[in-house]
Amino acid sequence: MSNEPKGKKRPFPFADKVRKFIADFEDLQYDGAKIVCTICDSDLMCWDKYDCIKHVNSQHHRDKKQGVPSKFQLMVDLLLMLVACNVPLSILDKQPFREFWKKYAPELHLPSTRSINTYLPEVRKDVIDKIKCGVKNKQLWLCVDETTDIKKISVVNIIIRILDSLHPASPLLLASRRLTKCTARTITRVVLDTLEQFEISASQVLLFVTDGAASMRLVGRSLQEHGCRFLHITCKIHALHLVAETVRNCFPGVDTLITSTNKVFLKSPKRLRAFHDKCPDIPEPPQSILTHWGTWLKAAFYYAVYFQQIKTVILQFKPDEAAAIKESQTQFQDISVENDLQTIHNNYKGLHDAIEKLQNSALSLAESLQIVDDIGSTLHAIKDVKNDCVVEKWESVLKKNSDFIKLREIWGGASTDTLSECREYFNYACVTSVDVEHSFSQYNHIFSSKRTCLLEETVETYLMLQNIRKWCPVSLGDNTDNTSDNNKATSSRTS
Repeated sequence: MSNEPKGKKRPFPFADKVRKFIADFEDLQYDGAKIVCTICDSDLMCWDKYDCIKHVNSQHHRDKKQGVPSKFQLMVDLLLMLVACNVPLSILDKQPFREFWKKYAPELHLPSTRSINTYLPEVRKDVIDKIKCGVKNKQLWLCVDETTDIKKISVVNIIIRILDSLHPASPLLLASRRLTKCTARTITRVVLDTLEQFEISASQVLLFVTDGAASMRLVGRSLQEHGCRFLHITCKIHALHLVAETVRNCFPGVDTLITSTNKVFLKSPKRLRAFHDKCPDIPEPPQSILTHWGTWLKAAFYYAVYFQQIKTVILQFKPDEAAAIKESQTQFQDISVENDLQTIHNNYKGLHDAIEKLQNSALSLAESLQIVDDIGSTLHAIKDVKNDCVVEKWESVLKKNSDFIKLREIWGGASTDTLSECREYFNYACVTSVDVEHSFSQYNHIFSSKRTCLLEETVETYLMLQNIRKWCPVSLGDNTDNTSDNNKATSSRTS
């Protein structure tokens, strides 16, 4: 019994037969082996004039020729735009939005929220494939940190950068995972699983950056035990922030003045109006947030510059109106507090400037090391009794991070470490965890109090999309669209 399929086989034509009718189609070309559509940039996989007519008259070909995006590309671009602007996808079902769309873009079909959500897994897969392709066989910088979201659930974000000797690379978010139990072991497991998911070998990671928490130091040691050869350094902005906290503890009177004065003007339009009437040419007192880098120092500098003006405003308030007013007036009338403010302004302005400079994650390693060296020299040059504990804190923070000393030696060419052969890759190695802190801000912006039902995978995809747009110049969905065209052409030929 013959195994040949039933039905008449289509004969393979000669080249001259194809050339007779291919000239009638301005958008089609024949190279002797296949017919290609120059508009769709795809192989038609057909040999008859009828198939060519069918393709040229198809809606897909006409849309391509007129510049109308395909349905898939429209879905992808619309999804990327909404995610980048942090607009909820539910807006697609709002009647005012649909009426606006129908009025100004009637030729484009606006999908529903449910239909565009079906494209999210495919777009996510496309992003992961592009990241895999982009980081293959590249030397990498890795940063991991954890925080707590609005539901008091621990969240771990993993960020990478490609280490390039010529220019700084944009950060890429690989994972944003919620953990019911946040320990060094669970974080290590998340990091290893993520590296495996993106097909990143342990030898590709050269630098690992975290904050100085004990759990993160354990994560670094655990990963090194699993075969990672990287240097583990702690964020230098966090280190400077710890030094700034020591400065705050050394000047309790200044801290009380800043805190109480903030309370005086907090939620009090009447007092703010009195402030603007009395001091129209100076800015309002800044809010000091202890967890934000350098904000306390910035507030101290403000009061050092505008001490007399603010004092005049505070003293005109009645002390029995609020306890904060009485406390603030007491501190403004203390001569030692005014002297301490001038001391902080004169001695620690460089500390605040260093924090500001290091927040630029595009700095080269040489520039970052110079900033760290300069602030160390500045702190040691201060001749003040209270500064001794500040210098001691700075030294202790540096000593706890031995790999930072190794990194300095490798960059200076004075190291025999195995990583010294990769010295050129450290040219734009970032010594801070600014990128992961930014990703937490994006996470809190997406997973806000009004959107607490988003799944972990959905939030992670949104964050990946926001990062991939900066890193990948190729529009998402292009490859998938071409594949779809080829599949349709193949289906036409086999039918």
